[in-house]
Amino acid sequence: MARLTVLDDDDLGPLTWNEDDLAWQGHVTVGQAKAALTIDTGLNDPNEAEQRAAVESARSLLPRVLPAMPGLLRSAAEQVATDVEGQGKLSIGEFTQSLRLLEVSLHESGELHYDCSEFFGAGAVMTVFFEADLSFGGAEIDHPVEADEEE
Repeated sequence: MARLTVLDDDDLGPLTWNEDDLAWQGHVTVGQAKAALTIDTGLNDPNEAEQRAAVESARSLLPRVLPAMPGLLRSAAEQVATDVEGQGKLSIGEFTQSLRLLEVSLHESGELHYDCSEFFGAGAVMTVFFEADLSFGGAEIDHPVEADEEE
């Protein structure tokens, strides 16, 4: 099936199709920082119309996500602080200030991916899930698997 491989969107900028992930890849600027942007069709074999529909959906969702990010981040930090309560005190303010946005991933809902290595070790990433209505959907910390742990 023929698919688009590149798309220059007036609002989202240049997007490149990643055939392995079946998703658009680009960048978004949030404040002073530039982060990866992934737009997932959620389909196993999207056609050109479905690729374009995913971009249209992202075009309307992204401007609503950006102002919602501080509230989503606060909810995520509160959840993480509760999750690690027995492991030492986590200052929510210090934690949120230490985070660096890595990626915004959009589909019918979405995720925000933050580098949280300052608090959780090298390579640790916090994923903040949100629903289509921008309500908080939970958070999780992913720790990289060490080479010797894989064996």
